[in-house]
Amino acid sequence: MSVLSGTPAVAFRVLLSALRVAVIAAQEDGPGIGRIRMRQIIDASSESLLPFVRESVVPGSIIHTDGWPGYGPVAKNGYQHDATILKGNKQTASQLMPRVHRVISLLKR
Repeated sequence: MSVLSGTPAVAFRVLLSALRVAVIAAQEDGPGIGRIRMRQIIDASSESLLPFVRESVVPGSIIHTDGWPGYGPVAKNGYQHDATILKGNKQTASQLMPRVHRVISLLKR
């Protein structure tokens, strides 16, 4: 598997359902989506999320997350962390993180 690299931002989101937890990374490529990485994980803890981040994204890249606490340690692991708190925000999650939400909507079909 190649890693998402370079200066483009990579948006991460944890998709929780009754049966599984998945983490999704969508590379920013101008207005579009570059490479996509997904993995089913045991839970949404940093112990489950960080191995996926390390295997999927080159250190130094910008990691844009939804503010989930499990992503807290990414900044200490060589990534720039840009967290957007979704709760209480006037914009919807799909407006704030459009690429990763487009991927999620396609998965739900």
